[in-house]
Amino acid sequence: MPRPNRARSIGGEANLAERIKYEREAEGWSPAQLAKAMTEAGCSISTSAIYKVEAGERTIKVDELIALSQVFDLTVENLLTPMAVLKQEWAEQRLRDGSATVEASGSATVTASDSATVRATPWVAIHLHSACATVTGGHIIDVAALDLTDPATWCAYHGVPITDGVATLCKAVNDTWTTDRGVDYSPGSTPEAADWRDDHQCGGGLHFSPTPMQARSYYHEATRYVAVGVRLDELSPIPGGTPKAKARRVVVACREVTIDAEAVE
Repeated sequence: MPRPNRARSIGGEANLAERIKYEREAEGWSPAQLAKAMTEAGCSISTSAIYKVEAGERTIKVDELIALSQVFDLTVENLLTPMAVLKQEWAEQRLRDGSATVEASGSATVTASDSATVRATPWVAIHLHSACATVTGGHIIDVAALDLTDPATWCAYHGVPITDGVATLCKAVNDTWTTDRGVDYSPGSTPEAADWRDDHQCGGGLHFSPTPMQARSYYHEATRYVAVGVRLDELSPIPGGTPKAKARRVVVACREVTIDAEAVE
């Protein structure tokens, strides 16, 4: 029986048009230069068509989308990511690097590290990771006081469910249920790391994240996602960046889920 296609959010034509214009300007290209680059990549398109795409007056064809990903050196999935999502990720990265001043409002969530500066309205949640950060307003959650290398604390902080000492985490994989590291995560399997190392550094174990979306940030080529069960006492959180942790083995077999962590029947 053919495997049904799963729905994929692409952010809409308006988001794509905004992203194309952003990437073109980041390259320092005019619409004519972008049209030339796409044509040289094997997809003929006119300068007027580029203007219309960016103005939202023309839709993008599949072959044009592929050519755009090639000339901008991005994956198609990355190119389809809405600018609002990217801007939030970039702002949070600058904050983690301690190199930004951010103003946040509404119900936004901000992570503040090192000597970052945050100015926020009352309903903004600010995750404070450094005593050197300057914060005005918002609702402060002092993460600096938490030991996020402790498995139980890490799971509680990131909302990872734990049942009978087993934590449920997620992995992003490709169509053959693996990644570029070659471990098999096919449904029903219980992989084990041959290179297990009990520390809080990358490498030396099977790497997972609390959600499929977070797992995808470490493997942008992902087309499938699995949920797994790992023993809490065999889990080593890895500090910094998008949440991830490593485990020695999977004790509750891999099962396929959607990017929203819903079971795939």
